[in-house]
Amino acid sequence: MSGVTERKRCTKEFAWSGTRQWLRISARAERMENGVPEISFPQLSPRQIAKLESLLRADFKLVTFERFERYPAVEKEGFVALLELDGEKVRMFGTVGYHLGNGIAVLVERAGKKMFVWKNESVVATPDIMANYARFKSELDHLLNA
Repeated sequence: MSGVTERKRCTKEFAWSGTRQWLRISARAERMENGVPEISFPQLSPRQIAKLESLLRADFKLVTFERFERYPAVEKEGFVALLELDGEKVRMFGTVGYHLGNGIAVLVERAGKKMFVWKNESVVATPDIMANYARFKSELDHLLNA
């Protein structure tokens, strides 16, 4: 199974369909056919909605991962961060990773090389990938803490 097909099977991409009063997140039809579980998000506060909207305006996509169904995630340029919706806040849960297969690869160092690894799959962290990684982390941190 190719990485793209595998990604579709295990993630769900979301589109907004709500108001400032409350947010309803609805899955796109092509993702629903792939056996990804429906995710029930708690009612969101206006502050949380504003944070999520700012992420969307900055070209982040909201996705979910079957393995982490409690946490919505944002993805941009192949990088992924899980989000925790807690009280009035939206914050990153864990660390930024790379979307690889149907999971989130973490940055490690093996034999003196930096790599993103998930299970038995890996991607070498080239200078371009590391620059995009740093940009993703910086932009996400700025938007979540603004």
